[in-house]
Amino acid sequence: MSAEKSRISAEWLSSLEKLDQAQIISQNTSAIIQEIEKPTPNTAALKALIATEPLLSAKLLLICNSPFFGFPRTIENIEETIVLLGYKKLKSLIFTSVVMGTAGNEKLAGYVKHSLTTALICRELYGKMGLPEDNGYLTGLLHLLPVLINYEPGLEKFLTVNLLHDASAILFSKMNFPERISNAIVELYQQSRHCKETSALKLAFNMAIVLQGKKEAVFKKLNNLDVELQVLNLKPSELADITFGIRDERNDLIKLIR
Repeated sequence: MSAEKSRISAEWLSSLEKLDQAQIISQNTSAIIQEIEKPTPNTAALKALIATEPLLSAKLLLICNSPFFGFPRTIENIEETIVLLGYKKLKSLIFTSVVMGTAGNEKLAGYVKHSLTTALICRELYGKMGLPEDNGYLTGLLHLLPVLINYEPGLEKFLTVNLLHDASAILFSKMNFPERISNAIVELYQQSRHCKETSALKLAFNMAIVLQGKKEAVFKKLNNLDVELQVLNLKPSELADITFGIRDERNDLIKLIR
């Protein structure tokens, strides 16, 4: 890496380190997540907290009433959303809204689409392994969060595996996520790591590139996935079936960010 690239990369990491929790996720959204994660969440308290975030409320209802969920009737309020989705799916939906919200910057639209695609594939891979699908979805959804919340013009020219690893380590040390989610994301950029969660994320990351196609993909290089397939005891044909099986869901989500 040239001296100029090293300097710019170091400055970007430094700016990431200076972010506080509220700059990553708003205080109100953090309070909503904290309520959801209580042993016994309070629906009335959740409804009141979500009501303080009008944009989040609107986005949640928009997603709930999209073909992505395919409910047979219109969901008219947040209380219905909470009851129909349950707390785990509500949490995933809130983070989906946070990620989608960054697509207002057209430079980030490709990264958002990649994140959503990776999330759906990773969810299916976790399910196949007998791991919590919601964790798989969040792992895939948030793996590019450092880029999405701290984007600077021209950053894509400097993104390397090492830079993404360091950025993920910095960001997720600031956030109260389950270790298995944080670790899988950080280890995505370490070629020597082959635990099930990381292997699933690597497979999902690469297959998202395939599904997006050359024109739309923000990452071009596909890695050799033989080791990851072995770790998950998965055949290439099974991985292909999973990838193309989520196309309709993906397309429904993508329509919501246009």
